[in-house]
Amino acid sequence: MESTSPALHRSRYSSQYVLHIVQEGTSGFSPLHPGLTEELAPPTTLCLNRTCKDRRLVDRRTYPSTLFTLRRGALSATAVSLYCKGCNTRYHHDFFVRAASDPDAQRVYYPGIPTVFGAGDHFFVESALCVFFENMYMFSHASSEGIARIYNRSLAVDSEESRRLTGEVVLNAFLMHSLLRFWAQVFKDALLLPHAGTNDRRLDEALERRNIFMAGTGQAQWAHACKACTLFKRDAEGRAYRQTACVIDGVTLQHPCCSFKSADGKPCLRSLARTMDRYCPVHHGENFICVAAGCRQIRPPGFETCPLAAHRALETGRKSRGKSMNKLKERLHTASKFLSTGFTRTWTHNEQLAVRCCGVIISRATMFQAEAITGVRDFLMATFPEQEFPGSRPSFLFYDDNCALHKHIYAQDPTGRIRRFFARIGLPVDVFHFESKHKEADLVCQTHCNPASFPDLMNPNGTWAFNSSAAEQANSWIKKYKQIVREMNALRYDFFLDEMIALRNEFIVEGLQAKDLLPHIVPDEVLTSVEYLP
Repeated sequence: MESTSPALHRSRYSSQYVLHIVQEGTSGFSPLHPGLTEELAPPTTLCLNRTCKDRRLVDRRTYPSTLFTLRRGALSATAVSLYCKGCNTRYHHDFFVRAASDPDAQRVYYPGIPTVFGAGDHFFVESALCVFFENMYMFSHASSEGIARIYNRSLAVDSEESRRLTGEVVLNAFLMHSLLRFWAQVFKDALLLPHAGTNDRRLDEALERRNIFMAGTGQAQWAHACKACTLFKRDAEGRAYRQTACVIDGVTLQHPCCSFKSADGKPCLRSLARTMDRYCPVHHGENFICVAAGCRQIRPPGFETCPLAAHRALETGRKSRGKSMNKLKERLHTASKFLSTGFTRTWTHNEQLAVRCCGVIISRATMFQAEAITGVRDFLMATFPEQEFPGSRPSFLFYDDNCALHKHIYAQDPTGRIRRFFARIGLPVDVFHFESKHKEADLVCQTHCNPASFPDLMNPNGTWAFNSSAAEQANSWIKKYKQIVREMNALRYDFFLDEMIALRNEFIVEGLQAKDLLPHIVPDEVLTSVEYLP
């Protein structure tokens, strides 16, 4: 697992796209020729391995390609590769690979963020164009195919049909560009990808590594603070302290997941091999079991249920669409005591967001089944890890079901660990949900979660100190990706949403700066200490 250093987490993405190659014998990327065909050559004519006796690169090979640019449309290009005989390494425009025929061979991408890089077989894309793709995703919620069509009809109108941009290339370019940038600016290392295999699976290992890093405290703005989400106060004795607030809420975004549930109802969290599968590779054998709830009989080939009449009626009823409604109702009545659990795929339940009251999203987590209090609890404890960063915990946590969370904290905590975590956190329900969805007769809710019970939530002029609707506003933005991500596999789904959140956070922070709200990253010495509270 990657380092959890908050300084590393908060490395801000740069808008500069500069390639740095510092090894001896390199000369930077070959300039693009102004002619009809662009040449995409390696950035060096000497092998980067200084132990080679003859470092001259030979065996020039070329193949036709298409280069998609921001300002010049889609161009015909020639990709060039060179070879080092001494160490059996072939150099391409954006990476080199040693012993390419070896099944474990890896592509080593050159340091920094390239001006141009490959995004599929015979397709190259400018980094500047990828920024355009990102903005289309983030501001317009456009699909990959929609972005491709906009490009073809507005930025590449004179291009030949064979050089039309596709949605697949758009998504591949977005993923590659984001990975290259993340490795260069956060990991500060060269990106390594397997050379063998197909393009659709080549990024999997890198995507997973980046997703693990982002979980909990990985967002660059995780330790964000500003005057809109932080209050600086002094107590009666003049001692300074700060108060912060965060809002938790769920939004219905889903991806396909394994349909298996354990005997106690817990879902399987493993990824599917394909998004069209019902079960992950570990539970692949469930595909041969009758889909009726509770039945463990093997189903015959060609059927999804066992021969038991009531179970088979579930299946025949589904296949009889368009027949007499009375017959369908009769069959459903016969099988009503059985619940089909395997006819269709299963999707995750929702996404939980942790949002600062200024609108910055600091963390995200997937709920695989209903928005259980235990899942929300675990999400909070991962977002504000007490052992590593006790100073990261908010003073107030707005959540529309805080009364249930409060009851859970004090009812099921034999070790006291959960109670200690929440001891310094106020748990108000936001005003809207408190007035509309919480009963006056609920004494726990009225006593512990009524926002009026927290005087610090009010300004001296009677207005609310924090915007407790921040999560609703973030939800209205992120839920527009529902159809875009619904059929993505878990790796791409997590990566895409985390990247959109990071880009939106940058935009939000720019707005906070323009309003002189002093956005900043909380220093490590504050995060790692328990702050004074009156």
